[in-house]
Amino acid sequence: MIIAVCAIASVRDLNSDDLAWQYLLHAWESTGHAQGWISEDVFPARFALYALLEVLGFTGRDEVVVASAILNFAGALSFLAALAVSQSIRVPVRGRVVVGVGLLASWGLVAWTDIFFSPNSRSLEIGLALLAVAWLGIRTITERRLSVLALTVLALALIWFSDPFVFLVVAVPAGLAVALDALKPVRRRGSLTILVLLALSVLLALAFRAGLALFDLSAESVARGGYFLTPLGEIPHRALAILERSAILLGLGQENLTQGSALDLLVAVLRLGVLGLALAGLIVTVREWGRASLLARTLGLSLIACPAAMIFINIYPDPAIIIDRYLVMVLVGLAGLALIALDRARAKAARVSGVLVAVLVLAVLVTNFSNWRENNETVRDANAIALGDAVSFQEWDRVYANYWMAVRQNEVASGNTRWVPVTCDRNGPLELFKWNNDSSVLRTRPKTIAVSVERQYCDSSDISRLYGPPTDQVTLEGHEFFVYRDRSVSPALRTLRP
Repeated sequence: MIIAVCAIASVRDLNSDDLAWQYLLHAWESTGHAQGWISEDVFPARFALYALLEVLGFTGRDEVVVASAILNFAGALSFLAALAVSQSIRVPVRGRVVVGVGLLASWGLVAWTDIFFSPNSRSLEIGLALLAVAWLGIRTITERRLSVLALTVLALALIWFSDPFVFLVVAVPAGLAVALDALKPVRRRGSLTILVLLALSVLLALAFRAGLALFDLSAESVARGGYFLTPLGEIPHRALAILERSAILLGLGQENLTQGSALDLLVAVLRLGVLGLALAGLIVTVREWGRASLLARTLGLSLIACPAAMIFINIYPDPAIIIDRYLVMVLVGLAGLALIALDRARAKAARVSGVLVAVLVLAVLVTNFSNWRENNETVRDANAIALGDAVSFQEWDRVYANYWMAVRQNEVASGNTRWVPVTCDRNGPLELFKWNNDSSVLRTRPKTIAVSVERQYCDSSDISRLYGPPTDQVTLEGHEFFVYRDRSVSPALRTLRP
């Protein structure tokens, strides 16, 4: 798993998603807190982790890679602990299951690139949520101590508060499985207890979110536009697109099966075998539904719940836009069911399956090591570094730019320039981009401000009309900036207030 993270780090440039929480943390460290806007994926554990890594001397790309390895490892351990706690796999863990845990590191290149590499993804939250489900299914169903039940509600609420999407793809399938149990009189009391705890945890998570206002913080939706239902006529097209994207994430896209080296083809064929194992695990779970663990049933139902949520709900109005990282539960569900199938298989079949999984893990390991070796000398984020060096030479104090440029430059580039994410409508003034940002970044009194209108709705004429003619117009590394120096820096430009 660590090799997979390092291999992806050698071929992937960083983006604003990888660095958003680091940017916000650095803003609070340097200029304090005034009014803040954070993503609805709050991920509070990230801030403590990044602060610790910085104390240890990790910054920029190194910080992202180390944090990614730690969070993926912690998430994987939580997931495996959930399988053991729920008794979905036999305890003590047998050798064939130990081989199977390598599945967690054998996802396709696209999955590691788009989902698991970024530390600001939800690997940790998925693992913790599944561990919570395992606890609910084994202990809570018979627990009567109010203090333990209260702590369970608190732990669940913190997970939903950290990432509401995890509630959608984990708690909803778990709640559905428990609701079905409640139909049986012998299980009704324990099932109702779990449903009440889930409901209370949701209410407490909502209270936590409302409480953010007490600290001058607000949680904003991911695309800052809320959520959109897919039009009925677009549902078939979106469903097909999500199915195709899931196959690519699993390393089973058309390119994997028809192009590439013999090793690539072998890996793709072995992944088809893993998909077969997952199907066998699903069949086992359905057959044993009344006796199967709550976790196993949740994994099975998540294979329906996660794609269904993606098909019918989008964070963008355009149904053609698919955000890969929200398909993560499909991958986790398949891995868990494959492990269950390995554990349930007869001795001979288990040995054969274990050997094939070991070959898959070894092949993926070789592929990742080869990618790392081939790209180890390549300078990642070269464009961002070059632009940062050019801006440092200009000695600008502050740069206003679009969110994606500003966050990346502030965290990757060298120098003392403060990059501030802004937005502007047609003919409108510059405004702080209200997402993973804080108004405290405007507290300083810069002598030089540069403005980029790249990927903005306003243009240079709007900037000149609103803030006066710039002192200079400079193009650096293909990016155009309008520069205001000394007296030309108006209060409106410095504070972004009308």
